[in-house]
Amino acid sequence: MRYKGKLTLLMETEQLFNLNPRWGVLAFFGTGNTINNFEDFDFDTQVWNAGVGFRYLIARLFGLKMGMDIARSNEDWAFYVVFGSSWSK
Repeated sequence: MRYKGKLTLLMETEQLFNLNPRWGVLAFFGTGNTINNFEDFDFDTQVWNAGVGFRYLIARLFGLKMGMDIARSNEDWAFYVVFGSSWSK
């Protein structure tokens, strides 16, 4: 809720490279901006994030993965423990 506006502009990508059937490494990047109207758009207020991590397939039947990520934004560092995924297998 730190960044608010009537409009949200967002671009993000996550790329997973499988080392073998169970282990994978990934990298991700995103950038975004919130504005109240298009006339207020300013590249100086953009927020970005980038990070790396790994995934381990803990349940093949369900495609369930677990892993850890470390990420950096223009304001802070973060460490995540990830269980499951928003994306399909």
